[in-house]
Amino acid sequence: MNTKLSRECLSAIESHDVKLDIFEKLEQQNLKLTKVISLLAQYQSISENDDDDIADNWLDSLSDIDRQVLKAFEIARGRYEQST
Repeated sequence: MNTKLSRECLSAIESHDVKLDIFEKLEQQNLKLTKVISLLAQYQSISENDDDDIADNWLDSLSDIDRQVLKAFEIARGRYEQST
């Protein structure tokens, strides 16, 4: 995952702020669940690939809302991993 996205996620994970703007913004979007699941499946598959150029190109091609979904996912995952 690109460095800027990673830094933003780490900062949000460490903040322990339950009400983050990113989650509130996503709740206001009319997101289709199948689209979100597909995005996360692609993200997982690309994350497992060792080719950083492919991952960077894929991330660059995403819409702003898709990037927000991935940020929220990384924040939620990071918080979950810290709690276990």
